[in-house]
Amino acid sequence: MPASAPATAEIAAATLRALGEKLRAQRKRLGVSATTPAQAAGVPTRIRLADYPQLERLAWQFQGASDVTPAEALSLYERNWRHIEQDELPPHERALIQGLVSSLGGSRLLV
Repeated sequence: MPASAPATAEIAAATLRALGEKLRAQRKRLGVSATTPAQAAGVPTRIRLADYPQLERLAWQFQGASDVTPAEALSLYERNWRHIEQDELPPHERALIQGLVSSLGGSRLLV
């Protein structure tokens, strides 16, 4: 069982919430969609299966699909982690998994 996240002090949580609200309000004032900053930060909106060999093997049920969303990719990795050959993961695929976990998985892979 994975370790639980450490408790966040209420004042830090309140500060982070306030910062998030300010960022969201500024983004809305500027008319910037939520995807624009994500793309600028390098978070993909679609992931090409052919670029990630183990993900491509896990996505066998997506017949005819050439790409998946980041949420679909993370879900595939988490549900099928037992089929991953960890010693055969190329560095760019390891980086993808870490990026997905950081941005969508609450900083931990649920396997």
